[in-house]
Amino acid sequence: MALRGTLEDMPIVDLIQFAHQSRRTGVLVVTNSAEEARLFYLKGKLVRAESPGNEGRETLIQVVDWDRGEFEFCAGVETDRPNIEMDVHREVMNALKVRDERREQVRLRAAAPAGSAARNEIAAALREFLGGPVTYLSMLDAQGVRLASAGGARPLPEGTEDLEQIAVGLLHAFPRPDVRRVTIEDGLGTAAMAVLPGERCLVMLADRSGTPGAVSVTLGKLLTRLAIVEGGESETALRRSAG
Repeated sequence: MALRGTLEDMPIVDLIQFAHQSRRTGVLVVTNSAEEARLFYLKGKLVRAESPGNEGRETLIQVVDWDRGEFEFCAGVETDRPNIEMDVHREVMNALKVRDERREQVRLRAAAPAGSAARNEIAAALREFLGGPVTYLSMLDAQGVRLASAGGARPLPEGTEDLEQIAVGLLHAFPRPDVRRVTIEDGLGTAAMAVLPGERCLVMLADRSGTPGAVSVTLGKLLTRLAIVEGGESETALRRSAG
């Protein structure tokens, strides 16, 4: 016997976990307007998720946004093509997290300076400060997506991309309030990072010929330069960071 209902009656997150909690085997078919997703369970374990153009986790990320539509659970239907291994609860939590991150990324990009001309101006400002001990500069959004960068002819030091992601995580998850800058000295030189308006992050790498103090001064000048490029409220915030 099939179980039917609407997403107005049972929220999608509760629905996904329903078959798990009741240890059912079958397929949950969820429709939302013209879209359809199928979730297969084996004795309560979610083993496969599929929808047109997506499968596995991407399907879950897609459906956790649905708040209108219909569902039907058909008992006894199995699949021989599993594509999910993680526990249902963890998969749902991961899908919600990724969904929220993508929403925030869209919001931040909308709030960032619009158009290629603005990005070109930012990239040009970064290039102005490239040279001497400074070997690399980048601007990243809150998810670590590179918005603009400038690098010299020398190959980037190994681990640069990892350092960018660490910088984003550190600057946006630091336990004390209003973190502005972080400077790290290591065997390759100095890495300096600063928070920008719009929850963005600036990363500056310098080789061992530049002292941390000199790199920090250069970073302050770059922040002021970016304030002029971006103008408005960004100028006030960037000048505060540069101070």
